[in-house]
Amino acid sequence: MLSEEILYKIWHGSYWKIPYTHWRRNTWELSYFETYSDAISKWKLHNDLDNKLDILTKYLKSGANKSNKTLVLKHQLKVSSAFIFKTLMKNRILLKTFYFLLQKYGKKCSEKENLTPNPTTSISAKSGNINETNSQNLTLSTATLSIPIKKSNINRNDNLKKSLKLSNEASAKISLKEIIQNTLPNLVYPQLRHNKSDSSIISVERRFPDKISIWKDFKEKVQLWKSVCVDKKYKKPIFGSRIITCEKDIWTASEINIHDILTPLDRSICFLDGRALKYMAGEPDFIVVDENYKVLIPFEYKTKWVLKVPFNKNIVELYLQEKGIRERKFVGIKETSAYNPINQIYGYMCANRLCYGVLSTFDQTWFLKRGIIGNHGWLQVSDVITNTSTEPTLLKSIAYIISIASNNCYSPFIEKPL
Repeated sequence: MLSEEILYKIWHGSYWKIPYTHWRRNTWELSYFETYSDAISKWKLHNDLDNKLDILTKYLKSGANKSNKTLVLKHQLKVSSAFIFKTLMKNRILLKTFYFLLQKYGKKCSEKENLTPNPTTSISAKSGNINETNSQNLTLSTATLSIPIKKSNINRNDNLKKSLKLSNEASAKISLKEIIQNTLPNLVYPQLRHNKSDSSIISVERRFPDKISIWKDFKEKVQLWKSVCVDKKYKKPIFGSRIITCEKDIWTASEINIHDILTPLDRSICFLDGRALKYMAGEPDFIVVDENYKVLIPFEYKTKWVLKVPFNKNIVELYLQEKGIRERKFVGIKETSAYNPINQIYGYMCANRLCYGVLSTFDQTWFLKRGIIGNHGWLQVSDVITNTSTEPTLLKSIAYIISIASNNCYSPFIEKPL
């Protein structure tokens, strides 16, 4: 529980008296609506939460569980705010289109037909209310329409609206099994300058596996895997493409289409910036942690300029070819760059004694598994899973590796000189 000094600084302090493990966006919304009003916009509600998190970040001890939880919420709010803004803009466009159609076709209807007075419906654009009147006028901002509506149709329309509402509510909730069967949109790579950087950072934590091979049964295991959570229902996910100019664009596309889709599912996990936890060795792009901030999996993202693997090639074979060229100190034609990225993610896995890792360009993703035999470290890399793969999908593959890492993510490491 927070100290009285910190609670005094936070308005709506009663919420922050609950255990920090229950601090989530949905619990904040429920508490806020119960105390105040459900008429508050989500934009304002999330903005208020963001302000409280700023205060907590300032006064809580860095690295503590409560402080880490505030970082998680801040990270989730960053993307959710973008979605709210996108939805508002979409609704604004739909509303403008609706007004335009009423103005255009409503006027034509009133000019062509000589209508006798009948019960009509009056719509006020400002209030959004619908009232049954005996007038012929349909009030909508600058447009006035005369549209007769028979009384017998009113109840029918009301019933239709109720049916549509129930149908929409039902369709808005889908199961985890349905969510992870979705494929992801393609990203857009524009034609950039010819000297666009294609080099990969040489991480100080990079390591070199003594043996590397294909993770042969990965796809089969993913296909057979089933989540233990079969009864829960979730909001239908929203996916979006993005123009890619640098690695950070890959991060954003992955946060929207992967991280935020998988975060609220059957396990209490979240995606964090790889530098969020002080005890994390190295700086992977992202890490998956459980509810106790135990690191499960490092994620490393690259653009297709940096990690160039043709779709008809196997990344393990390309790695071994590049390794052979480097060990013979022979400079060949640079057709691929799998060597440094694999050593980088393998190094993060080793340094943090983790069994699993993920290397991805979003379009292509590889899943890694490591261990030791005697004094030798081995690494297995799956066949590529693309954003449009269906057997299995990328979302199901990531959900699977998170599931098995949640059960056992540890793998020992024998320190060797670089």
